[in-house]
Amino acid sequence: MSLKGFGLYVHIPHCLQKCHYCDFVTTTVDTPPSASGEYVTGVLTELRHRSFSVRELSRGPLTSIYFGGGTPSLLPAQDILAVLLEIATAGFTRTSDCEISIEINPGTIDDEKLDLYLAAGVNRFSIGVQTFNDASLRACGRKHSAEETRKTLRLFASRSLNYSADILFGLPHQRIKDLQRDLSELFEFSPPHVSLYNLTLPREHFMNQGRAPDDEQARMFETIELALSRGGILRYEISNFAKPGFESRHNQLYWQGGAYWGLGVGAHSYLPQCGKFGIRFANPASMRAWHKQVENSSKHEPFWSKLPPAQVERLQLHEALTDFFHTRLRQTSGFLWREFQEFLSEHGVCAARAKNIEFLAQSRLKKLASRDLIIDSDGRVRLSVQGYPLANVVFLELTFAADEVIGEENLTP
Repeated sequence: MSLKGFGLYVHIPHCLQKCHYCDFVTTTVDTPPSASGEYVTGVLTELRHRSFSVRELSRGPLTSIYFGGGTPSLLPAQDILAVLLEIATAGFTRTSDCEISIEINPGTIDDEKLDLYLAAGVNRFSIGVQTFNDASLRACGRKHSAEETRKTLRLFASRSLNYSADILFGLPHQRIKDLQRDLSELFEFSPPHVSLYNLTLPREHFMNQGRAPDDEQARMFETIELALSRGGILRYEISNFAKPGFESRHNQLYWQGGAYWGLGVGAHSYLPQCGKFGIRFANPASMRAWHKQVENSSKHEPFWSKLPPAQVERLQLHEALTDFFHTRLRQTSGFLWREFQEFLSEHGVCAARAKNIEFLAQSRLKKLASRDLIIDSDGRVRLSVQGYPLANVVFLELTFAADEVIGEENLTP
């Protein structure tokens, strides 16, 4: 069953350091002391100037709010509260079980700050553990220590809170036995959710030196998945695992094609209700440009219509099709074929064209099934066990070009 909804993402770019592998829009705390206050003021201004257009399109309460970064926990807790209050003031309502998440770095939170978050309504926390190996943390450019990580995890575990632990593997000089030690420590805290990230770097990056070969990194992933499943932490998406009932609602929103609005510098948005096949737009990565665009936004017309063309993507049919398969197949549940048919109908694709598009998609799915990369059974399509490590091969096959969905008459069986 689809859990689609509407979510807000609030980007907080401030960090203790710029990790060596990071390519997100971030700034370090050695910027002027007033920078974080000025930044939060910018987010509040964005809410005041731009919320009307988004709220009119969303037509429903918020199902999730996610503070990501960067390191949102570097901000005073009162700043997070101020944003949440402004979201309500702007007219957004929440579902009774709205998930409100914040990313936490070890060493940036204590009991007092945690109490303030909880009082403000934050009910899910994502902790950047990465590894318990201090040498590996230093190699990544992380400022926190393994002991600070343990202290942070003890704090959350002792209160039985809903939290996720991020684990990074494929690190320089890391081998399976090192990863097993990380997992052994992690299980001492019994996290409800774990997100896995295989270190991904440009070929020439210095952190590629000393990394395990690709086949050993593949075995690392298998090692982690087996250990997590034995601990009752089950895969529900390619890289995400949770105890039943602790899946990330905000991330599921992305994977199920739901609407979300991104606030802050460099933040991205997706509004499937806008235009025939949906619209994506992004804020500029420049702090100055972001502030200027927000200040100049009209409060009573779609602000994205005034953004520079490079920041806006009005999806075409072939792009919407590609997005459907790429996002839905990330989940272990995959998708029901009738959901795909409903998707075509909702986007106004006429019956004749829909029939040809279905034939095109089915022919590609059959090819993938013949290679045991997907399972197509009882009307449900999902990745196979063999398909998870080769998901990029599956996604490449299910990437559609414009000329493939225009004038498809020759595809009719």
